[in-house]
Amino acid sequence: MTESANEKLSKEKVKDVLHQKLIRSSENERIKENLRKQLVESGWYDNLKKHTEEVIRTKGITNLSQLVTEITPHGRASIPDHVKHSLFASIVEFVEGQQQ
Repeated sequence: MTESANEKLSKEKVKDVLHQKLIRSSENERIKENLRKQLVESGWYDNLKKHTEEVIRTKGITNLSQLVTEITPHGRASIPDHVKHSLFASIVEFVEGQQQ
């Protein structure tokens, strides 16, 4: 089943509203800092750095936008599940706190 245009628009609007609330509350910075810490501790940064160096070496990419396009799928796919779950839990906690 595919998403209708209205469903996509609605999801984007919810995402935008949530992002604005996170920024206004400064919770966004706390969540980002926690995410950075977990990514470093999990070895994700080192892994992505090695992958990036390999891509540069093997493909000879010298353009930043091409490099970002090339490494982004690997970077996203290699985020450890426990980090994703922690990020999601932080966002859910924020949303639940907003409803009180």
